[in-house]
Amino acid sequence: MSSYIDVFRAPGDAGERMLRGDDGHGIRRMFEQVGLDPQQAAEHDSVHSEPGALTAALNWYRATHPTLLRGVTPVAVPTLFIWSTRDPAISREAAEGCAKHMTGPFRYEVLEDVDHWVPELAAGQLNQLLLEHLATSAPTNP
Repeated sequence: MSSYIDVFRAPGDAGERMLRGDDGHGIRRMFEQVGLDPQQAAEHDSVHSEPGALTAALNWYRATHPTLLRGVTPVAVPTLFIWSTRDPAISREAAEGCAKHMTGPFRYEVLEDVDHWVPELAAGQLNQLLLEHLATSAPTNP
């Protein structure tokens, strides 16, 4: 599902060209297709159109590689993983598989009929889950 990452990591600007599209507004169209209103999609497009912004965003993918995670110790802090059923980038299997890398409390929540862009498409549900997680995970002061 994450084969697009190979394009982002390819030498040159293939990732930038893919996301810009032929008219330079591919990001706007991508967000509109998943359900953002045109104004929100235009805001994302505007931010990523700033000089160097899209390359900076893609550099996160370019700086990481799955082999770099070998030998990383399990996560011990309380963790909330929110996955959405229409996510085209992260499979259910991958999301659920995160639990095997946790030694601390792990909470897994599924949002039905939401695409990959959870903060933009399900802000209310996301915020409620985050508030619950933070309230139950906060350290107690003596």
